[in-house]
This record gives sequence, structure tokens and C-alpha cells, in this order.
Amino acid sequence: MSRDDNLDTCAIASFNLPTFVADKPNLRGIMASAVSQLLILLLLVCMGCGPITAASKISDARAELVKAQKVEAPKYAPFEYQGAFLYLEKAREEEGYSYYQDAVELASKAFSLASEAQRQTQIRKAEIAEEARKAKEEAESDSEAEQAK
Repeated sequence: MSRDDNLDTCAIASFNLPTFVADKPNLRGIMASAVSQLLILLLLVCMGCGPITAASKISDARAELVKAQKVEAPKYAPFEYQGAFLYLEKAREEEGYSYYQDAVELASKAFSLASEAQRQTQIRKAEIAEEARKAKEEAESDSEAEQAK
């Protein structure tokens, strides 16, 4: 079996080559080699995406958790805040063990919970402000009623 026959059965070289390449066996080998090198390069590039994605998601979740802390989420939305904190810690741990996909999923959950903690904090603060306003109005109406007597 010649080298050209081998290339004809190769999966990489099974695509239709232009006629100027098909006529020159040396170019077919070069094309097959270039395609295989390109595939290897693509594989190596994709392998590097895991750590980058995980680090990015963890960073985003940490920033969201800091925002939640600034709006007093530990006080007004303690369950969501604590959940976000624990998910973030676990994401960091998984990243340390090179389980990047798990780290990305956990960091995404941490981000969601931190956002939810911020939202719950805003809602709770608005409720407290409304209750305070109603109590003040009630106290004023009670004092006006006593003054009228």
C-alpha cells in the first residue's frame, strides 16, 4: 500500500481536494498534516478555556457578593447571602482541584443567590420604610385625636 492510498482512507484527507492538490501527492500530505496540526491546536486552545471561564465566573460571583454585603444583605437576606457565600467558597475549592466545570456551575449559583440577596434586601428595606411611615402617620393621627379631645 502506497502513501497515497493511505491518505485516501484517512478520515482527515477524505474531503474533496481541489484538482491542483489532488494531482500532487506531496501537497496532499502537507494538507493532511496542516489539518491535523490545526485540530491539535484547536484542542489545546479549548483545554485552556476551563480555568479562564472558572476564574471569570468566580470573580463575577465575588463582586456580586461584595455588592450584596454593601447593601446589608447579611442583615436583611441572611439565607440568600449565606448560600451565595458557601457556593462561592465551594467554587473556589473545586477550582483548586481543577474541576473547572463544577467550579463554573457553583460560581453561577453563587452569583444568582447574591443577586437574589440584593433584591430581597431592597424589598425588605422598602417594607420596613413603609411600616415606619405608616406607624408615624398613625402616631400623628393619634396625637391629633388626643389634642382634639
